[in-house]
Amino acid sequence: MRIPLTIAGLPELESLSSEERTRLLQKCHAPSPLRLWTWNFTRGLFMIAVVLFFFHIGNRAQQLSGTIGVSLLLGGTLCLTWLMHAWTMIRIRGQIRLAIKAASHGDLVPICMKCGHDCSRTNSSRCPECGASRRISSPTAEESP
Repeated sequence: MRIPLTIAGLPELESLSSEERTRLLQKCHAPSPLRLWTWNFTRGLFMIAVVLFFFHIGNRAQQLSGTIGVSLLLGGTLCLTWLMHAWTMIRIRGQIRLAIKAASHGDLVPICMKCGHDCSRTNSSRCPECGASRRISSPTAEESP
């Protein structure tokens, strides 16, 4: 799965109009690109600080001095920042999919809820990529046995 750098790069948003996209992003509390990366960098830095603290508690801090410590700090921060970014994007992508699904009860959704394929240009009730149904059943049909 490809993780886009910003929320605007999510494929689910490509099939929506600009008004729908703006409304959906506000409903999902989607952060701006600067806020997204600042928040993820801060979480990555905090997590590597926790790891280094446990090294310090275990009397391994002397092994982390010099270039090894700096390399671990920078490399760990970058890796954990990327992991936090991927986790945030997957979470927001799920919220966007749920909002699209909730707004499309009884209609065809513009994206496949199973594989994420853009189905806005096809009239078929099945996804051309994976074959899943694009029709979202109404809430009353889901409640009945």
